[in-house]
Amino acid sequence: MSVTAGAGVPGARTRDRGRYVWLVLILSTVAFFALCGLVGTSLFGFLTSITEPQTGVLELRKGSHLTVQRLGTTAPVYVADKAVINEGDRTTTGPDSEGYVDLFEGDITVRTYFSTTIRLDTLRTSRFFQNLRQMRLTLDTGTVVVATGSPSDYADENYVVATLDGDVLVPSQSRVRVSRQPGESGTTVVVEEGTASIFSKGNRLELGANRMVTAQAEGGFSAVSTAFEELIRNGNFIDPWTSDAESREGGGLGIAAWLPLRENSGGPDARLNRIEVITETVGSSTNYWVDLRREGPTNQYGTLGIRQEINRPVDYLERIELKASIRVVQQPDVIGGLTGFVYPLTIKVNYTDAQGSAQTWIRSFYYGQGTDADQTRDVEMLAQNRWTLVPAPGDKSERYTLKPSAEQPEPDIINSIEIYGYGTEFNSSINSVSLSGY
Repeated sequence: MSVTAGAGVPGARTRDRGRYVWLVLILSTVAFFALCGLVGTSLFGFLTSITEPQTGVLELRKGSHLTVQRLGTTAPVYVADKAVINEGDRTTTGPDSEGYVDLFEGDITVRTYFSTTIRLDTLRTSRFFQNLRQMRLTLDTGTVVVATGSPSDYADENYVVATLDGDVLVPSQSRVRVSRQPGESGTTVVVEEGTASIFSKGNRLELGANRMVTAQAEGGFSAVSTAFEELIRNGNFIDPWTSDAESREGGGLGIAAWLPLRENSGGPDARLNRIEVITETVGSSTNYWVDLRREGPTNQYGTLGIRQEINRPVDYLERIELKASIRVVQQPDVIGGLTGFVYPLTIKVNYTDAQGSAQTWIRSFYYGQGTDADQTRDVEMLAQNRWTLVPAPGDKSERYTLKPSAEQPEPDIINSIEIYGYGTEFNSSINSVSLSGY
């Protein structure tokens, strides 16, 4: 007798269907939670990416010329006191004015100095979560100082100053000065406090406190150095004239930045009163200096020298140091004189103090004992007809340092520098003059 197997066992088929049902339920649940997670993540990401524009406050701090040009308009509007500034607005300070921009309720401040134009590109925060706070402004020309406060509650903070030469990223608790001047190549970045990251043409540089660098127009960076600012242009008298007034035909000296200074000296063509740029080549070295020579008339006092307009704000500098190479060949018979100003060479810095008053800072030079020299007036005696560096190497006296004191008010703006002789007859020379701020 034979036995034939059945087609299937009903209980087994029931168990298989149960397993399939549970598998489908489990997979569906996993898929549901995955989908919910994906949707939640996407929604959270979407919400955190939504930002809303903020506004700042623009204020005139000094002078009388501050304008704001609104986005979409062509005519700038003068700001007499304060004004709201929005994304896309452009603000410009005049040659005698300074502006101040308050952002994020004082957490970030931007100070704009003379002849500066900036555009506020971005000023935003996250709408639903404290995820992002960002500021981006473009510096067209001039100087700005950006100061950031302590880290905020936002997860990501991004503060950038952009120029044609690159971007400067300013983190929290930092103060950074960014300058891009007309006629100069590149953007200079000075970190006064904290740090900064500079990006230029695919290159990146981290800069620490009290350091400076120039992001060059062609890409890359200059050598990093101790932070300082040179206030004088063409202190070695090498650069040729750049305007008609500087040309010899226009009555200038034929060099850039400097113009002649003459008072009671017979005019620019007087045969016995000359201001000359001397060039001397010894081997492979070429030296330039300005020679001042007055030979009369002996009964008339006169001034003969050179002058440079500077007009630079310096309130962010702690001290300003004067350096020069000086030679005195001939001098009046009487030094000092009744007026106290008869010297063959004097360097005078004209500046405006924080109260808006005009001030001067003077250093004078002569040789020999001098019959009337007043040593209380910051006067130094040199060897005759010998080039002398001032201050001398190793000099710690700070007599050539301009910084606030009871006798010398704090400088706010350096207006100009004058280098001249005063008297009836004198002959003096100067080279390698600098006025550096730190």
